[in-house]
Amino acid sequence: MHRLFLLRAYGDFVILLQALLESPQKNKYSLIASKHLQPLYQELALVINLSSIQIQFIDFGITNTQLSLFTNKHILSLNTLNELKQIKKFMARQKGQETFERFVENLVKEADVEKKADIVSADNS
Repeated sequence: MHRLFLLRAYGDFVILLQALLESPQKNKYSLIASKHLQPLYQELALVINLSSIQIQFIDFGITNTQLSLFTNKHILSLNTLNELKQIKKFMARQKGQETFERFVENLVKEADVEKKADIVSADNS
């Protein structure tokens, strides 16, 4: 079973849900979503059957629209450290799962790829 952490903005969350609904392999994924996404999920569930998706909402202390690590505006804030601390605590309770260090390494790689994509799109404008 693959675990996916959903810590990004609302649009990304909706896109992932739609992709999973259409995937024949949706049962191979377990979603760990930030609690800030739960109200959106509940509203979507009123009009879309989401029962085939395995999702767990965890309060990681995300108070903006996404994990502060993903934004230039909040990347060096105390809130970013608190959010990462909550994620680390959650991961420490999960036996035999991905380590927090590996998780952060993947976040940094993702952020780096996105920044490079932003630079390329700005150059092409």
